[in-house]
Amino acid sequence: MDHELISAREACAALGISTATLYAYVSRGLLASRPGLDHRSRVYLRQDVERLAQRKRIGRGAARG
Repeated sequence: MDHELISAREACAALGISTATLYAYVSRGLLASRPGLDHRSRVYLRQDVERLAQRKRIGRGAARG
């Protein structure tokens, strides 16, 4: 299992969203975050971000028909 951690900036880039949206996803339980090494920042499992990105792509396709 892949446990590579990525920063909020990297997660936002992968998802095509703003940091405010990223934090909203975390607060809604769509994405989990963990404390970074400095204990001030947050990090995200790349696998979780990629899974959410895939769900977003599928959702957009379903909306189109």
